Formats: sequence, structure tokens, C-alpha cells
Amino acid sequence: MNRHQSKKSLENSTRFGIVLVNYNGWDDTIECLGSVAQCVPKPEVVVVDNASVEDRSKEILDRFPNTHWVTSKDNTGWSGGNNLGIRFFLDRDNCPDVIFLLNNDTRVASDILQVLSDSLDEGYDVVGPVINEYSDPDVIQTQGTAFNRKDQSLNFFSVIPTPIDSEHITVTPVDIVNGCAVAIRREVFERIGLIDERFFLICEESDFCLRAIKAGFRCGVVHRSLVWHKHSVTFARAGKPIQRYYGVRNLWLLVRHHSGGPLRKTWLSSVVLYWRRAFYVYSHELDLKNPAGAHAVCDGIADAILGRYGKWTERTTFFSRMISWLMNTIWRIRGGSKKLPKLAS
Repeated sequence: MNRHQSKKSLENSTRFGIVLVNYNGWDDTIECLGSVAQCVPKPEVVVVDNASVEDRSKEILDRFPNTHWVTSKDNTGWSGGNNLGIRFFLDRDNCPDVIFLLNNDTRVASDILQVLSDSLDEGYDVVGPVINEYSDPDVIQTQGTAFNRKDQSLNFFSVIPTPIDSEHITVTPVDIVNGCAVAIRREVFERIGLIDERFFLICEESDFCLRAIKAGFRCGVVHRSLVWHKHSVTFARAGKPIQRYYGVRNLWLLVRHHSGGPLRKTWLSSVVLYWRRAFYVYSHELDLKNPAGAHAVCDGIADAILGRYGKWTERTTFFSRMISWLMNTIWRIRGGSKKLPKLAS
């Protein structure tokens, strides 16, 4: 389809509801809302404040009067914050056709909603665009993603190339659409439920997309750059250990639920790869002289095996210390991560 054509007139186009989750990132949220305000057709927007220290709701609502507001008493992470916004729309009689989860540290193109609407019309139920770097707008940050494919022996996540096509609506089927900007038909939530809040941060959109595929829905990435993302702003504020913890812990949960079948590695081979991956990350952190990151890896493994999910409560258990001792012993015997085969994510 030519970029100057559309399957629907603006008057009859798909109705979008946008969810933005804010956690102590007001300047980012204001900039994002400013770009969303330029979108055609005009969407409904709900801002979910995830227990930020400072309350700037009056300023936001005065500046963007058509924006809805939901406040959470606790920081419930990406998953819980987005679920509050999703419920806000689903509980209404005039729920939008599509709920668009958008990170607050992004800037969007003014035609993003029309392009996503046309992409959904290509037979997809969960879609997103190519994501570009905010600081270097021509550089692609993420494209399509495959998960745990049998033909990717050392990877859990592998790239599905989606070359930019500025003239046509071209969509490639993928396993995972980046949660930074993902548009989801209302029917998907009605069938499979909301985002699994056990993840809190990291891998939550991966689990949601894989659940959608199991239920018969299609996920795709449109070959168009429409979002510019300030990469890892959340983790830059929180510190590296939290990223290591959630990454290792939640990958275990993802592997448990999405292994086996015609495309994916068996459960046993997935578990073996998980431990190899976890040890590689642990070793890498020690090589960088970052013991806090290495300890976070062990805490993540321990909590994953013990079934402790949700928001990370920083604690070092006896089980975590055992894992740390074992990992450290192997690391010293092996001579660090430099002698290990490099594993992708």
C-alpha cells in the first residue's frame, strides 16, 4: 500500500487508547505527550503514575486537557502500571478498538496510529514499528524478535530483520513485539488476559506476545521507523544490578512457559541454555569488577527457582549464597568469561 493511501478514512479509522506509564520521569512524559498530541487521528490517552515521588498531575492535565489520569499507590513496574491503564479502557462501555502501550521516554511520528491501524488490517492482532535511537534518530534500536527457536542454538532472542519500507505497509510476523511501543487489539486482552505481573520488569511483553500466538493471534512488526526511544532510561535511574536481577529471574519464567513445540527448543535444552547464559552473565559482571551485578544474578536465579516474582525485595538468601559460591568456584576454575563462548541474549 502506498504511504499516501489508507484503507480507512480518518473518520472511520480504528479507535486507539494509549497507555503511558510514568515513574519519576515527568520531563520524558511531557515530551512524549507533546508528540502524541500531534497524532492523527486523535487518540485517547491515559497516564498511569506509578507512585512517583513528585505529583505533577495538575501540570500535565492543564497542559494536555484531554488526558485521563490513574494513580498507583505502589510502583508496580511496567507490567502492573500498564495493566492499570489497560483496565481503565477495558472497563468502559466505549473501549477503544486497540490499546497502544507506549513507553513514556519516547517520541512518536504523527502518522503512527494510521500506519499501525493499516498494519492491523493486514491480518495482525499485535503490532509495533521499528524502534530507533532517540539520540541518533537514524540508528535502529530494535526490530522484530524471535524467541527460543531451534535453529538458534546459542540464543534465546534473535533478530528478525525488518528493513525500512517508507512507501508501503509491510508487516513481518514475529514472536515478540517490543513493549516500548506495542498496539494490541482489544480482543486479545479479552481472550488471554492482561500482562503477567509476576515479571514486573523485563520479558513481560515477550510472555504476552507468546501467549497471544498460542491463542491463535498474530504478532508483527511494520517496516517503518515511527518511534524514537531513550534507551534504558529506567535502568539508568535504577542502576545496573536491578537489570541483571530481573533479566535472569524473568528469563527462567519465560523459558518455563514457552519451550517445546514445533519451533522452539525442548524444555531440557532450554534449561541447559538458561544456565549457560546465567553463568556467562555472572562471569561477565565479575570480569568488569562489578560484584553487585554478579550478586544480583545469583539473587535472580535463586528467586526464580523458589518462585519469588513481582517487585524485587533485595535480600541475599542462603540459597542465593550457595549459587554464588558455586558460580564463583566455576568462574575461578574457568579463568573468567574470556574463555567462555560468547552467548547472545
